[in-house]
Amino acid sequence: AWTELGECLYKKDNDSKFAVTCFENALKQDATYAPALCGLSITLRRISQGLTDAKRHKEELDRALDLAERAV
Repeated sequence: AWTELGECLYKKDNDSKFAVTCFENALKQDATYAPALCGLSITLRRISQGLTDAKRHKEELDRALDLAERAV
């Protein structure tokens, strides 16, 4: 249910911060759940696009890439 809520928040409400929380909650229940890993990766990439701090931008992109790799 957490993953589905995260997807709804990301797609419809554009609430990326709460979507991250939802995906992280899903991963607490199953750290290998691919849909939650993908959703969190996509959301972090969106968040990173709005960052002006280059270091934080790279950190979020690196985290997103790691999550995407774990999903496959």
